[in-house]
Amino acid sequence: MKNYFENADVNWKNWQPRDVIFKSGIISKKYMPEENLMSYDSKSSRNTKISELQGNGNHKAVHVAIKDTKSQYPTADIDFLDWNRGKFSNGISKSRLDILVYLTSRHQPWEWQRDASGNWKQVSNRKPSPISEGYEICYGGQGGNNPMDYETFSELLQISEAVRSFLIEVVHGETESVVDATTDMYSFA
Repeated sequence: MKNYFENADVNWKNWQPRDVIFKSGIISKKYMPEENLMSYDSKSSRNTKISELQGNGNHKAVHVAIKDTKSQYPTADIDFLDWNRGKFSNGISKSRLDILVYLTSRHQPWEWQRDASGNWKQVSNRKPSPISEGYEICYGGQGGNNPMDYETFSELLQISEAVRSFLIEVVHGETESVVDATTDMYSFA
């Protein structure tokens, strides 16, 4: 099985397609090669496993956890890690990166309503958005603890868009895809 991210529209610099590691699950096992899968119970156990593979303090990965797998619109949590970024030209160490990005689904609006028995339940209140339109990227960050240059931030956005494309093209089978994030960062439509 081929790694989807080898052909993704990403200007790879800090991370590489091999660094995109999915939490092993029903969807990821179906679509990703074994070398891009990892089983873990917590971020701590995940980080311990990566440290064993890469060496302590050298954690570099883009961890993707597919969420809401039983939903019609699965989502994803993405954790960008680079704990050994090197130094600036003056010898000062660059800050470690630990950045959270969330791919949320805004496809199906709903509201709480009481059913005939008086119990509260979620009820759809509109027609769902098209697949490519309903996924949105939320940058979590951790504020000033993750400073990066424009190139690194652009790469982070491109990888996030590639994960979004993975959900649209691979999980949903839609081919109209999305954005070529490497050529026009400002034409998101």
